[in-house]
Parts: sequence; structure tokens; C-alpha cells
Amino acid sequence: MRIACLQHVKRDFIDCGKEDKDAQKVVDIINRFYREDK
Repeated sequence: MRIACLQHVKRDFIDCGKEDKDAQKVVDIINRFYREDK
């Protein structure tokens, strides 16, 4: 998987705001991908 490409997707979910719990879950999942990629 090309992790770098997910950064653009992640920004869209961050723009939804912290009150959107579903969007925050997606951001958390993407963050896990980055941690595991190291």
C-alpha cells in the first residue's frame, strides 16, 4: 500500500472536525498504518 497517498485522504477526514466520531476513527486507522510502516 502506498502510505503517502493516504495523507490527502486523511486531511479530508480531519477537516470534518473532531465532533465527527466516524471521521476520527478513520484518522486513527490511517495513523496506525503510518506507525506500522516505520
